[in-house]
This record gives sequence, structure tokens and C-alpha cells, in this order.
Amino acid sequence: MRLANFRRFVFAVVSWVVVCLVAVAQEKPTPPPDVDKALRERVTEFMGYTRDKTYRKAYEMVAEETKDWYLNSAKSQYTAYTVLDIEYSPDFQQAKVQTKLKAVLSMGGHDVPTEIVATDQWRFEDGKWMWYHNPNVYLTPFGEIPLHPSKEPADAGAAPIPKVDPSSVAARAKNITMQLTTDKDELVFDPGNAGEEEEVSFHNGLQGLVVVNADIVGDYRSFSVEPAQKQVQAGEDAVFKVHYKPSQNPSKASVRLDVDPFNRALMVPIRIKGSAPVAQ
Repeated sequence: MRLANFRRFVFAVVSWVVVCLVAVAQEKPTPPPDVDKALRERVTEFMGYTRDKTYRKAYEMVAEETKDWYLNSAKSQYTAYTVLDIEYSPDFQQAKVQTKLKAVLSMGGHDVPTEIVATDQWRFEDGKWMWYHNPNVYLTPFGEIPLHPSKEPADAGAAPIPKVDPSSVAARAKNITMQLTTDKDELVFDPGNAGEEEEVSFHNGLQGLVVVNADIVGDYRSFSVEPAQKQVQAGEDAVFKVHYKPSQNPSKASVRLDVDPFNRALMVPIRIKGSAPVAQ
């Protein structure tokens, strides 16, 4: 399994565990513009120092009780980053920041580009935003997973956390990504209608943000799709437009929607009127 696909699979597994722990997604509060601007500037500075391996400067932006952990922890290695989403606490004193990290790994003498989605915690103290680490939870793009559950007995009426084993995790991970759907099974174009345009809508039925990369598989000379990338929040839809420009000797094609951070590609076949439907 390619490393990038493995990382995506891990996030799929993690998302299932979070779904078991979190029943209802809460509505995100809208921050005041000055608060949001201050945090984004702070995140940009911190991420830039980490990317450039200027850890001494990044260290100055770490909360006091986290400094020892930061000094002893492995630092993320990446070449570029993009802030995807910020979730604030109701009082806007804490925030979870989700970023997409791009890195190049060396495997067997070859450079392998990869992308992962990471989540960091920030809090506002003494007039500025500080990065911090909670050792009791594992952060994911979909929420928190407790690493050290309480030893107190659970409430009698509380639902038990399902047992996790490799086979059940793999099955659940596959099932949960079925909540990523499109509204069409195929797109059909008229061979004599140059410039024709069709739309396909993608729905994110998960509890966290996903990034959808769109392209054409097959006859990319006759068909194109836009936008090439779209961030889709939980429960939202995104529309992708497919354009038709006839070329000589047209061949089979499909719209591919590759959903990050999951190893999940949705394929929507394209056919010309009069031709047989593409077998699924």
C-alpha cells in the first residue's frame, strides 16, 4: 500500500472511532474578525517557523506547560501548508486549527510526495495566541480521541465503546466513507453540442471537513472539470462542472473525485448519447 494511501486509511479509521465517541456535531461559533485575524497570523508564523526548522522561534509561541513536551517531541516535516479550517470555543479563548501539510518522503531512493491533514490546539493567554498540546487526547480532523480514559466506572446507561480489532476497523472505515456520495451515476453529452456543460454534486455526509480533488480519467482532450479542488464542510455539497469539447476519436472518460484525507475516489462515468452505458 502506498504511504499516502496508508495515511489516508489511518484517517478513515480514526474518523470511525470519533463517530463512535461523538454523537452530534455542534454548530461552530463565528469569531469576531479581529480575533480570527490575530489567530491566523499567529498560526502562519508558527507553521512557517516549523516548516523552515526554526524551532527556537516556534518555541517562543508554545504555552508554558507544553514547552518540555515540545522540546522532546518529533517535529512535523513538511514543505508547504494550508490552513483548512478553524473551530473556536464558545468564548473564543481556544481553537482547533486544521491544516493540510505537503511533504516529500524518500522511499527506496525515490521521492514520494504526500499530503496529510493535521490538527493543532491554540489558546489565548496574556493577550496572544499560544500553541499547546494536551497529552490526554489525540487530535484528528474529526474531533478528539481520549488517550487516557477515566478509570471511574461508566454510567449504567452509557453506551459502551465498541471493541476495536483490525478486521472490524477496516470494515467500519470502508463503511463510513460511503457517506461520501454524488448525485449522479453518469453524465451524458450530445455529440453535436460542442461547449455543452453538465454538473455533478458531491455530498459530504461525514462530521468533518474534506478536500475533494477533481480530474478527468480517460479522454481528457474532450472533457474537463472545474474546480480542480474544493473544500467541503460537514454536511455540505459541492458542485463540479464538466465541460465538453469534441475531439477526434473520442474515448471513454470519467470524472474522478478523490477525497482527502480518505483513500476514497468517486468515479462518475461520462458517455456520449447513442453509446452504451459504461459498466459499473
